[in-house]
Order: sequence, then structure tokens, then C-alpha cells
Amino acid sequence: MPVTINTTTYWGHRAILNSIACSRNRIAVVGARSGGAHGNPRVTTFKQHSDRSLVDVPAVFTQYGGVTATGVGPITGGPEGWLIAGNRLSGPSVWVTDDASAFTKVEGEPALTGPTGYEAIAQSGVWDARGWTLVGGGAQRGSMADRDPAVWTSSDGLRWAPEDVPSSSTPEDMHRAVLLADGHLQAVGLAGDGFASWTRTDDGWQPAVEFGRVAGSWRGTPYVASTAITKDELLATVSTGDTYELWSTPLGESAWRRLPAPMHPTTASDHTLIAATNGDRVLLVGDDGTRSGVWTSESRG
Repeated sequence: MPVTINTTTYWGHRAILNSIACSRNRIAVVGARSGGAHGNPRVTTFKQHSDRSLVDVPAVFTQYGGVTATGVGPITGGPEGWLIAGNRLSGPSVWVTDDASAFTKVEGEPALTGPTGYEAIAQSGVWDARGWTLVGGGAQRGSMADRDPAVWTSSDGLRWAPEDVPSSSTPEDMHRAVLLADGHLQAVGLAGDGFASWTRTDDGWQPAVEFGRVAGSWRGTPYVASTAITKDELLATVSTGDTYELWSTPLGESAWRRLPAPMHPTTASDHTLIAATNGDRVLLVGDDGTRSGVWTSESRG
């Protein structure tokens, strides 16, 4: 069913929607469009009305942009609202709300910025059944090429605390995380010359388990494009830096295997391969620059 989008702002009318999340049967959406004097992304959020239509939310320029802006990442939802992950000059930052009509910007929070000399990047957030978890990577200033995975937790999205994660001698960076049915978290990201997953159990974060390989020659930066869980599997779409791939592992395990995909877009700014599920069906969206497609299949669970 098509969703009506009503816009009232200049940049909202021009935004390209790139991230969506649900809370209490309502969605909130983040979009952006580059422009203005310096060509920077102008971020707009959208809220959903009771008639299911979307409308853009007016915000001052400095809410997502301004002189301390670095980037705005994906939005995630939970039973108490939404959280947008991102970064400012001070370090990892978030925008949090229980009502998509307005977000509270959390910038310069000491636990997120870390100790003097530490630099980190937040990649995404997830509701972990007790509050919010933010994942990314960090290292001492000047050593981001040898970064370690970084995790922060918060009960309300306003006050944060770092969480210990095992690291190795290879560069590691968590990109996406999902909440499993047993209450554990599983994160997926980069490790060395490939990808990796980490699982947070009752005993804390477990060491990374690596899978796949990044390309020897990049068209773009390798990254984890999406994660989605079915009844029995964790799916991940990744860009190797050259092309997109689809991977799967049983929930709570790290026995990754590559799956056939109906499309293998090359890595480029307007190309993508994204997976999503409702637990019963898998939705795969792809765009290779010349054609786009949407595929569905029954969950193998």
C-alpha cells in the first residue's frame, strides 16, 4: 500500500529517504539531500500521522547540521521511541525521542566522547530490551586505522556508559546490531580484511568471528549495509568495496555462509542491496544503477 508523503519544508520536499524505524506501530523516517552553500547533506525527519501518511518535521539547521556536524546515521526504534545514531566534531552523538515530532540532540556527552586523546565513530544503534545500545569503533587519536570495536549503552538515550568489548590486533569496527529473541545482541562489522560478528551474552561480549573478504581493489569503502533477523537466521548484506553480497548465520551462532542473491550491485553511492524481515518473510531491495528490484521469499525458519 502506498504511503502519502506531505512536505512543508524546502529540504523535506527534496529529501531522499534513507532510513526507517518503527515504534509502537508508528514509523519515523530520516532523509537528506545535499545542497546549500557548501553542498552538505540537509537532513530531514518525517513522522507518521494516524492516517498512516508521513509529514516532514521542521528543525533548525543546527539540529543536524551546523559547524559541529559530521554525519547523521540510521534511525532505530524501540518500545519507548526512536534513536538516530551519528557523529559531531566532539565524537559519537545521538538524537532521541519518544515522539517523532521532535528529537533531542545529545552532543558532547562525556561517555560518548571518551577520554582525552580517544577518537570514536558511532555507526548505528539498537534497542536491547533494557535501553539503547550504540555500536561503532574507536582508537587513540591518530590511530583510527587500527581501531577497536566500541559499544555504549543507555537506559534513556541521554546518559551513556561505555561497555567492554574484546579486541584483536586487526582493525575492527561494528556497523550494525540486532536484538535476538533470547535477549542477547549480535553485531556485524569489519575486521581486518573481512567482516565479523560479535555476540553479547549474559557473560558480556564475545570475541569476533570473521567471515567473508573485502575486495582487493575498492570502488568504495567496505561496510555492512543491513542486518535482519528471521525466526532462525541473521541476514547481513555487505559491500566488499567492489560489490554487494548476502550472508546468513543461525541466530546466536557465527557459522556464516554466503547466499545467492538476485542482484549483485557494484559498490557505488547510488547502488545498494538491503535486507529486511518481519520474521516470516524476507524482503530484499537492490539497485545496480541501471535497474532496481524488490524480492520477497518465505523465511527458511
